[in-house]
Amino acid sequence: MKKMWAMFCVALMLGCTQKNVVLSGEYKMQNAPENAEVSIVFDGNSFAGQSAVNRYFGTFEQNSENIKFNVNGTTMMMGPQSLMLFEQEYIKNLSQINKIEQNKNVLTLKNDN
Repeated sequence: MKKMWAMFCVALMLGCTQKNVVLSGEYKMQNAPENAEVSIVFDGNSFAGQSAVNRYFGTFEQNSENIKFNVNGTTMMMGPQSLMLFEQEYIKNLSQINKIEQNKNVLTLKNDN
């Protein structure tokens, strides 16, 4: 099943094209659950962000539009059950992302498997 996550860019992106996406700055999920902030910030080959309740971080490997995320850790705070379930699914899906696309200020993360 193909999964897609659309993220909205809130930082200026330089050098971004559809085939050669340069990841830098912060993105926020457009369709995040109510009362939740879901974000990802890219810096070099590292990333970090907010996943509804907790923060997460890791590294990534990128070759053009191909990408592999390695989530190295998360904080372990408790929150509303619905947000905790969403967060578990988000982290699981992030580890399965293998393609990225940039269209203006929208970054789309995909699993083409």
